[in-house]
Amino acid sequence: MKLRPLNDKRGVEISTNTIIIVIIALLVLVISAAFFAGGMAQLVGKIKEIFYRPGVASEDVVRAQCESLCETNSTTGFCTKIKISGKDIKQNCENLGVSCSGITCPST
Repeated sequence: MKLRPLNDKRGVEISTNTIIIVIIALLVLVISAAFFAGGMAQLVGKIKEIFYRPGVASEDVVRAQCESLCETNSTTGFCTKIKISGKDIKQNCENLGVSCSGITCPST
């Protein structure tokens, strides 16, 4: 019986591509298992909570929108109350200090 030297690694070598493909396949398997098990529902809910908050905007964005609505003489949009992030109440453009000579909001 002839022994091979220790540095002879024929047939034992795994290519880098094979390792990468196996890692990607395992990731896909874990993610799909979590998706079908319902574990992704909480993660998706958190992501939506962070990135999608309907009706909530920063005060600077709302002021810019108010100025645009004043230029187009849009009474409905100018007087609609919007929730501003960081504040507990909804405010319309007049409450934010944006004045428009052509529009007067009804007091509610």
